[in-house]
This record gives sequence, C-alpha cells and structure tokens, in this order.
Amino acid sequence: MNILTQENTDKSIIQKLINFYELHLKEKENLGSIVFLIILFPGYLIYINIKFESDVVINVIASGLVQGAFYALIAVGFAIIFGIAKMFKLSIGGYFVLGAYAAFWLNKIFYLPTNDINSTGITDFSSFMFKMLIYLPIILFLAFLIIYILLWGIKFGGLILILNLVVFVIQRELLVSNYNSYNLEATVLAAVILDGILAAGLALIYLELSKKQVIISILSLNIISLILNAFDTFPRSPAVYVSIFLLSVLFVSTIAMIVDRYILERARANQTNVLIITFGIALLIQSVIPLFKYPDNGQFIEFGIDPKNLEGIVPKYENFIILGQPIQSIRIIAAVLAILFLIMIYLFIKYTPMGRAMEAVSEDPEAAWLVGINVRKVYLISAGLGMGLSAAAGVITSPISATPSWSVYMGWTPLIFAIAVVTLGGIGSIHGSAIAGFIVGFTEVTIATTNIQLSKIVPLIVIFLIILVRPNGLFGVEEVNE
Repeated sequence: MNILTQENTDKSIIQKLINFYELHLKEKENLGSIVFLIILFPGYLIYINIKFESDVVINVIASGLVQGAFYALIAVGFAIIFGIAKMFKLSIGGYFVLGAYAAFWLNKIFYLPTNDINSTGITDFSSFMFKMLIYLPIILFLAFLIIYILLWGIKFGGLILILNLVVFVIQRELLVSNYNSYNLEATVLAAVILDGILAAGLALIYLELSKKQVIISILSLNIISLILNAFDTFPRSPAVYVSIFLLSVLFVSTIAMIVDRYILERARANQTNVLIITFGIALLIQSVIPLFKYPDNGQFIEFGIDPKNLEGIVPKYENFIILGQPIQSIRIIAAVLAILFLIMIYLFIKYTPMGRAMEAVSEDPEAAWLVGINVRKVYLISAGLGMGLSAAAGVITSPISATPSWSVYMGWTPLIFAIAVVTLGGIGSIHGSAIAGFIVGFTEVTIATTNIQLSKIVPLIVIFLIILVRPNGLFGVEEVNE
C-alpha cells in the first residue's frame, strides 16, 4: 500500500507541475512560460560568458532596446493583422522598405537647401521642381488647416487654425535662434513640424476619437514640439525627426488601407489568394521604389536597385553621453519612439471605442456586425495599424540595420523574423509578440558581443526550442474545439 501511495503521490506532484507549466493566458497570465524564462536566462548568460563591464552593458542595453523594438514593432503589426482580420500578409516586408524610403525622401525634400535652386547646370524644369518641393510643406500646412475647418466648422476648426498659427510663429523663432535655419528655411521646417502634428490629428479623427481628445492630442504634440525646439544640441530640431516619422508612417498606413479596401477585400475568404496577392504587392513595391528620384546636390537621383549608402532621418555621427559612454543618438531616439509607439497602440486597443471594436471583431466578426460595429472599417484600421508599425520599424531602424547600404530587398529578413517572433509570442497575442520581440532582440545583441556570426542563428534556435515545449508560443492560447 505504501508503495502504491508513494507512486500516486509522485504522479500527482508531476501532474501538478505539468498543469502549472501549461497555464495559458486566460489563467494567471501564463506563469508557466515566465517561470520557464526565469530558469532559462541564467543558463543562457553562463553559456555566452558575457563580461559585465559598464561599457558593454550600456551598449547591450541600448542596442538591445533598438533591436528588440525593431522586432516588436513588426511582430505586433503582424499580430494585429492576423489576430483581427485573420489574414496572413507577406507584404509586411515591402511596407517596411516603403516606410524607410519614404522617410529618407521626406528628409531630403524637407531639408532642401535653397541654394540648390541656384546650382549651375540645372534646367528650368529642375529649378521649378526644386521650388515646388521647398514650398510643399507650407502648402500642406495650409491644406491641413482648411481640412480641419471643413470637417469641424468655424468653431473647432478655427481653434485649430489659431492654435497652430501661434505655434508656427513661436517655432520659427526658436528654429532661427537655436539652429542654422534662417528666413525661408526656418519657415519650411516649422511647417514640416506642424504637418506631422496635424496629420496625426486627422488619423485620430479617423480612429473615431472625440473632438476634445483630438484637440488635446494636437495641443500636447505642439507643446512637445516647442520643448524639443528649445534644445540646441542638435544640428536640427528633434521635432523635425518626429514629424517625418509620423508623416512616413501615416503615408504607408494610407497606402496599406487603400490596397486592403480595393484589392484584398474580395480575396479575404481565400487565404491562399491572400498569400499570393500580398507576395505580389511586396514585389511591386520593390519594383516601383527604384523609379523614384530624390534631390541631392542640385540634381535628381534615382533610387535604383543597386545598394546605396543612404542616411536615416537622424545622422549617425550624433551621440548621446550616457554614464560616460557615447551612444549613437539614432539608437536612443529609435528606442524611445518605438516604445512610445507600442504603448500608444496598446492604450488605443484597450481604452478606445475603436480598440474595443477591434477586439470584438477578432473574437467574432458576425456577432460584432450584429451589434452595429463597422467590421469593414475595423479591417481597414487593422491593416493600417499593422503595416504602419512595419513602416515605423523601417523608419527608425533602417539607418542602423541597413548599414552600410540600403536596398529595396532589405524587407525580406524582417518578414522572416516577424513570423518567427509572432510564433514565439503566440499567434494573435499582441502583447506576447511585443515581449517576444524584445527577447529575440536582446538575445541577438548579447550574442553579438562575443560572436557576431551566431547573433542571427542563436535567437532562432532559442525560438525553436521554446516552440518544442510550448507549440502555441509563450503567450498563445490553445484553441478548444467545442
């Protein structure tokens, strides 16, 4: 009897341990996976034999945040699209490339020296094009203000008009006093900053936030931009970087929504068709980008298909000093922007009516439609958010990850890692994909401190090992067939 009792007790203990480990998201926040990671991490550190020196640790943290944010942005975008629209889109790498090149193009035309117009050897047509590009931000600024008045009428639209005109004057004076920006150039850069803010406000209107929320958001962004313009440690105001970031992401989101509405909507029911079409869209983006030109030294240059040494929106030579160690400004700005963007997406999904509608559609589209939710609009927004996050990753990390050269083909690697990271975090789990992105990013950067050749291989091996233990991913929920 004692032997049988002991065996039953042993089995009971083992079963309890198994049950504890197999807890999923809806039962105590997946404690089993967290315990597994706590056990794995010390062994992982011992394996790579990392030296805890201050300069190494600071660089690993800074680089790990950037790389983790890079994977998290793409993976969360992928998770939003698949979790809500149930569509597996292979075009996410193409939108990553589009976002990077759009930011580079905007950066070139929004900081175009006026003396380029007077460069020798350019034609009258080129001179006209240069002039149009220089005045483009001012034209957009006025167009945005007119749109607000048409949408909201004189009362609220006039409030936005007066607010932004006042901020425009203050920003221009700050740009003149703190940077090498004079006359027309300072006016153009002030308009650029406000273009990004007003475009973000229009996006919030489409996301069905209230007028009060949109006005508070625009006011807050204006205050932040004025604070950023007060710093003179940069060759150019950081507010310009933020504006170009917002405009690039919104541009890509708009393109993605148009494609989803007029091309993918009819193919939604057939996943195979979606895969083929989105793969074709990625190839189309790669083929179209090389045809476009950007202004440089008094002439227009084609992007072409050959790799090029292009700069991001933040120059690589700028550094922050943190605990006595120089860290590239682009790494800090990229990490901050990415984390803020992820936080805003989380807050939007959890605490806004449209976010709750997206959660309802992800659970049951037919039931959501029956209670009055515009399912088609939810699908459009999920496409815009998903591809916009991919574009955000391209904007903030291409200057780092694409070193030394940019190429229209650089979107395929992010696509592969996005699929791997989403699988690790749990397909359809947004917060799981974000956490998994940072796990993979820090693993890659830490491995690179000792062996750069293994930096891309080890994270994938870790993913495969975890998937062997947890097929649904760290935060995945096992589907139950009723």
